[in-house]
Formats: sequence, structure tokens, C-alpha cells
Amino acid sequence: MDVFVNQNAAKVFIAALNNISVLSEGALELLALPDDHVPRLLLNIGCGSGLSGEPLTESGHQWISVDISDSMLDVALEREAEGDLLLSDMGQGLGFRDEVIDGAISISAVQWLCNADRSSHNPRLRLKYCQCLSLKLPSDQRALILARVRGILLSC
Repeated sequence: MDVFVNQNAAKVFIAALNNISVLSEGALELLALPDDHVPRLLLNIGCGSGLSGEPLTESGHQWISVDISDSMLDVALEREAEGDLLLSDMGQGLGFRDEVIDGAISISAVQWLCNADRSSHNPRLRLKYCQCLSLKLPSDQRALILARVRGILLSC
């Protein structure tokens, strides 16, 4: 059972958020990847429907997407998203070896870490993934995280 986003909510979400592609294009630009035409391996954190990965594909990059919602990943599969899709809770850590990923984007996903959906969820601890992400990327690469968070200071 998917307690976060059901099938109907997932379809409404994708219909209402057409600006995700535009935000992803901007995020890719802000990553400032070298302009050497070498495909990079990028991480798309909280990928949802996979729409945020389209600009990554169009730019010739490979990407891995992580999302907690199997319903949203089903939408990504229906849309034939080209990245690899992983069902995972970013608040539990990402599980990648250091310096395997060349860059990362997250479009409107990090704010969900601030929710305590279960008694075991501590938002402060769940936000620590920002710190562990820096260990995963090579020192000369970036992660761009777009989030709307009220009342919490993020220092990623």
C-alpha cells in the first residue's frame, strides 16, 4: 500500500506541475557541468513521475531517480522515463558509493523530509541526507536542491 501518493493523486500531481521540466532545465544549467559532450551520471532525488529527468536525457546524460512513492514511479514507467528508477526513502540515506554520481538535482522533494509521517520520522535526522550527499559527489561537482520549506533553516 502506498501511503504517500495514490494513483489518482499522482496523475493530478503531474497534470498540475508542468513547470517541473522548466525547473529541471534550470537546475541542469546551474549544475555547471563541463561542456565537453561527455555524458554524466546524475542523480534525480525525489523524481516523482520522471518528468524532471527529461532535460537530463535531452542533454545526453544518464540518470538514476529515487522516489518513495511506487505510484509516482508507476507514472514514470507509463511515461517511459529513460532513467533508472529506484523505490527508496531519501530520508533513510541514498546508499551510493562516494564519487559515483557526477551531479544531482532535486525538484520540490526535500520539503517532504520535514514531515513526520510516522512516529519514527524525525525531520532533523531525515534532513541529514543533505550532508551525506556532499560525500557522494566528487569535490568539483554540485547538487541543486529546490525546496519550499517553512520554519526550518536548511544548510545543504
